[in-house]
Amino acid sequence: MDNKKSIALAVSTFLLGVLSLGCGGGGNKDQGQHDSGADTGQDQDSAADADGDADADADADTDTDADADSDIDSDSDADSGADSGADADADTDAGDGSFDGGDADGDADADSDTDVDADADADGGTDWKLIEVSPSTTFTMGSPVGELGRVTNETQHSVTLTIDFEIMTHEVTQAEFEGLMGYNPSAFGPSDAGAYCGTDCPVERVSWHETLEYANRLSQQKGLAQCFDCTGTQPDYSCSLKAAYAKPQDCPGYRLPTESEWEYAIRAGSQTAFYPSPGNDGGITDVENDPNMDQIGWYYYNAGDAERPVMGKEANAWGLYDMSGNVWEWAWDWYGTYPGSVTDPSGAGTGTDRALRGGGFYGLAEHCRSAFRNIFGPGSRNGAIGFRLARSVP
Repeated sequence: MDNKKSIALAVSTFLLGVLSLGCGGGGNKDQGQHDSGADTGQDQDSAADADGDADADADADTDTDADADSDIDSDSDADSGADSGADADADTDAGDGSFDGGDADGDADADSDTDVDADADADGGTDWKLIEVSPSTTFTMGSPVGELGRVTNETQHSVTLTIDFEIMTHEVTQAEFEGLMGYNPSAFGPSDAGAYCGTDCPVERVSWHETLEYANRLSQQKGLAQCFDCTGTQPDYSCSLKAAYAKPQDCPGYRLPTESEWEYAIRAGSQTAFYPSPGNDGGITDVENDPNMDQIGWYYYNAGDAERPVMGKEANAWGLYDMSGNVWEWAWDWYGTYPGSVTDPSGAGTGTDRALRGGGFYGLAEHCRSAFRNIFGPGSRNGAIGFRLARSVP
């Protein structure tokens, strides 16, 4: 392993420790064990309860600078077993959104009957995609046994979605975040020591709680109900779902996507490791440097150790960009073991860590698979974690 990758793996090991990560040997990639984290370097928010009320006591701004490319991709080489306990969602990419993604054999999930439409701009030019699933759409979440790079917490199970939702076509940018929040926390922003990526690059180094404060402000701006009760001052917010809502999908305002919504969106009808696009069948042939991953996202082998402007690679069949790679994305869910067949899930009832999806610029190809899951403490920040929002559509 070259020195740069050794550094990346060491940083990832320090930050996540999801599986018993080790720089050599040590973890069994298929064990799927979740080390909840004494020495993960995460601010483990304590006393987290079912409605998402995680006390952001733990130095909510435990900024992990992206110098060693503070990416939390659990970057691992073949012998490290470092698949960071991840759970996966499969992507479906298509350059201009015109590609009809499907399963590896070209067939979409049998019970899936989804219409996807471009929605009106919701935030200064940010495009949204409306994903219509009602009255119900069922898909297979997780990865099949035998998929290259798979870990055991990616157990395939049946998920039924009944609530239409819209999701951002790309990750929230630095310009969008600063325009609404009045500050730019990004490690690759203009005020940090790292190389400035630009206003069209994803905002990062935001906590899970900060994303909910941003969602509330966007809801207020658009005349929608706010979904969260947030306390604290910039940037150290602590947010929880309002008592009026049993689950985030019940709120009509902006919010983070659930893991199931996120995976359904990235797959866009596919069941392959990555989402397909023209010339890319969605399969994975190399856990580190994969040619299909090259087409759809920024990761260790093409990103140059930094995030990149959004929408720079091929979109999936539904016109969604950067679902694989660039920066990891916060999801709503507490990290937990997948249940059996379920309808409109929103994650574990309680937990210590929130789920991250999608992989990032310092991750390997296997970490950018649609089904891969990562985790991080909700009050913590990292220069490789960003987000995109979703919203239930009545």
